[in-house]
Amino acid sequence: MNKLFIFILFLSSCSIAQDVSLINALPSDFGKTPRTPDQKKASVIMTDVVKSNSQINGLSLATTNMNEGNIWYRLYDDMKIYAANVETKTYLGSWPINTFNDHLYLTGEYSAAVNVISEFYGEESVDISNPLSIVTDRPVTYMRLKVNEGAFGCYPKKPLRYGDLDGDNQAELVIFIDEYIIVFSPQRKKIVMGMHYYTDDEMTNSRADELEISHSNPDEPQYLADSTYDSFRLGKTQELFPAWRSLTKMYFGSFETENSKEIILWRKLYKSRLVKDSVTGFEKNGEIFIQYKLIDGEYKRQSTPSDTIKGWLAAKNLTWQKGYPSKNECPGQEGQLIPEMHDPLLNDPDVLR
Repeated sequence: MNKLFIFILFLSSCSIAQDVSLINALPSDFGKTPRTPDQKKASVIMTDVVKSNSQINGLSLATTNMNEGNIWYRLYDDMKIYAANVETKTYLGSWPINTFNDHLYLTGEYSAAVNVISEFYGEESVDISNPLSIVTDRPVTYMRLKVNEGAFGCYPKKPLRYGDLDGDNQAELVIFIDEYIIVFSPQRKKIVMGMHYYTDDEMTNSRADELEISHSNPDEPQYLADSTYDSFRLGKTQELFPAWRSLTKMYFGSFETENSKEIILWRKLYKSRLVKDSVTGFEKNGEIFIQYKLIDGEYKRQSTPSDTIKGWLAAKNLTWQKGYPSKNECPGQEGQLIPEMHDPLLNDPDVLR
């Protein structure tokens, strides 16, 4: 079962790792999803209270009381969480879905884009000798909701979910924005975790053909970075940058000590093979394991070596497919593996087990 908001209204649920479950929130779909009389009443009150006490100028996406009580939370497309007590009709506030301070980026995840910028300003190309080095000066901005809903296993179609991630018997709100997963603590009233499980810089070959960008020479990439178009558009060196993909799985539980509350990220980085290669697709450019530990109500990145963390996962027999997210939620594909996360073109045996 997946980790989604727990309304027992024909809404699906799914599991993460270590038996953590999320429940789908009640979607704002003009009543298409069945609602109980209490839920209908709460939804109307929530709308009135929020509009009367805020400058909201957006659309409601989903609402939940996390299956208990009179405190209801609603996600709007203005990138805020709103809360109200529907019994007393009291407005409790709103909180922005802002940057998680320790959102992890790797140097190799935007190397082509950096080189295009360097090219534009007449600077030397950036030689990224270690694509797995952690970037500490690139804040992420969560800007988009419900974009390309058919991608990433259709997770963005249900942008608000909840569940007890850390085992403290208090549920967190989990927000899905494109390829981002953001954890909001109602108790702390802030973002306590954020990460991306997929990102790429890749142009489809059909798009390359449409733009008449040839890449058929033996030493050219089979798949081009989308930043290649920017290079051509700027009219500089017109370098053919190889496409890359970055994938991440999450693992929840106690790893370092018996009762610690942790999230492990297993991130893999891939780049396009060359035309001359006998194998079609991508090759692994490296992988990294990162430990986050719950400290003072927020997940803090630790300096634990990758090999140590890899050993923790192996000891629990936690393979790539047992990480989160893995299972597709798209209609007709429920329970299957998410294609982007388990693509045979990655030529990586890990993603297939």
